[in-house]
Amino acid sequence: MKLQRLIDHLYDTIYIAIVDQGRYKEVALQIGRKSDPARVEVHRLHTQGELDALIEEAIGDSPYFYIALLNTVPDQGGLPACDKTMRKMADLTLSVTLCMEGRWLLHCSKGELDLLREQHRVYGLDFVFSPFSVLSRFFADKIGSVWALYVLVQEGSIALAVFSSDRLEYAHFATTDESDIALMEASASSQFEFDAHGGAQEKHAEVEEDEFDLIEEINTLEGFDGFDDIEELDDLDSIESFGDFEQLEEAKPTMLAQDSKELHHQEEGFNLDYHRFTLVQKALSEYYRDAHYRQEFVEAIFVADAVGLSGDFKLYIEEELFMTPIIRRIELAKELLSLCKEETTHAA
Repeated sequence: MKLQRLIDHLYDTIYIAIVDQGRYKEVALQIGRKSDPARVEVHRLHTQGELDALIEEAIGDSPYFYIALLNTVPDQGGLPACDKTMRKMADLTLSVTLCMEGRWLLHCSKGELDLLREQHRVYGLDFVFSPFSVLSRFFADKIGSVWALYVLVQEGSIALAVFSSDRLEYAHFATTDESDIALMEASASSQFEFDAHGGAQEKHAEVEEDEFDLIEEINTLEGFDGFDDIEELDDLDSIESFGDFEQLEEAKPTMLAQDSKELHHQEEGFNLDYHRFTLVQKALSEYYRDAHYRQEFVEAIFVADAVGLSGDFKLYIEEELFMTPIIRRIELAKELLSLCKEETTHAA
């Protein structure tokens, strides 16, 4: 016992939490004695080499280090029970599973999990945490009060889970990268496409008929004698404000140059937040349709925001789902670090 206390006094305990945010890796780091833990540092790194170097320097010679990673592989999810009957809802033959509190099940593709571990083989991983575990901890004060949908939004992905008073009832994980948004936009714009023979697709037939009816009505209006009357219109040169119009045209390139970058960010945010909202819609629809779930009414929506959502995301939910979401900002790497420390305390 005395020897253990001596070792604890000689060596630092290091906790490291890694979150892959797509364009960068966010790392929370805490170094200190067990009796005197240091403050948490958060780093943003852009390459695997930078991450390896940071961890190597942090660990040093200490035998006490714990490294946690947030699981962001696409093929993962959760089920509302641990017994074999619930496993019929998903093919888990090639998955790693973990029963949580004896009441609900996490699962993840074994192949993808092995790839994650291989990427971090230099120093190894002690924990790979599910985003549903993060949601469960982050909203521990809310889970149990009402049946609610809990959403974790981070760069590149979104995790959605319905929790009842005592367990997870539904879980879905989805990516939100640029290819998903491009596919969504292509689907939305397909309604304006025409077939190979130059005619409108069948779904536009009704619109075309309305247009033809309108043209016919215009041609039958009293006093309309054709296009000859157009010559009676005033010359454009007689418009007093034409000079102002020319000045406005000359100013356009300058205005566009100033605003193009801001407009790009606004459009990007709009697309992302709308895409995230559609995933919330789809999750609720799946939860209510699938008879495997208890399908109790979802009374509230709680969102853990790791990206800085725009007000539009909240507005979409309010206007389309008639619910007001509660949105909390989450420092994801720090939250993961807390999970890591809790696990090591329980293990001890």
